Amino acid sequence: MKKTENYFVRLTIRPANEIAKYNAPKVSWWQPGFTGIDKYLQTGLVRHWTCGKVQEMKIRNQIIRSTMTVVLRGSAFLARRPELNWLTRIWMRSLAGLTVVTKGIRPQGTLAGLGSMWQRGFPAAKQVPLTEVNEKTVFAEIHTPCPLRGTGDTQACYRMMEFDRAVVERAGGEFVVLRSQAEPGVTVCQVAMRLKGVPVDDLTPAHQRKIRIGN
Repeated sequence: MKKTENYFVRLTIRPANEIAKYNAPKVSWWQPGFTGIDKYLQTGLVRHWTCGKVQEMKIRNQIIRSTMTVVLRGSAFLARRPELNWLTRIWMRSLAGLTVVTKGIRPQGTLAGLGSMWQRGFPAAKQVPLTEVNEKTVFAEIHTPCPLRGTGDTQACYRMMEFDRAVVERAGGEFVVLRSQAEPGVTVCQVAMRLKGVPVDDLTPAHQRKIRIGN
């Protein structure tokens, strides 16, 4: 295949636990041009691949970002009104249900799989990187700017995170927000996930921790 700078190739890679079965390097989601694609197709790592114009990819990403912004702002509007808690829960759970179906979220038996399923629920995994996986917990961050940033309203954050709890619940785990962007000075959410049945009592949720605003 000839390299064409105006086109992109998207590779859908098999789960990380299957990659170990093959003697092949890992590849990124997006490969510029077509150079080298053949050798990956021959390894058995690639489930399928698609290609298209770079401009189309940019437009698609812009639409996704705009939609995400609207959804976040609407969700924050509801979450900051305790009297609408029932509606917020229905809204966030509905979004999670749609994500579970469209993204193929399914139960996992490992922490790595649990973290991967949670990431799948977002438009871009790079915005929600997994930072550590130990014997019982997978830690991650949420870099996507939140409308609640700096408001101090961690209760609203808790209500918004019903989406994440529902997605992780479907994947067979439990989800806890350790640090919230709603807290003053925090620009990245820190979260933790554990498999269902593993106690989370030692994890202090952000909405249960007292915070100080100003001096």
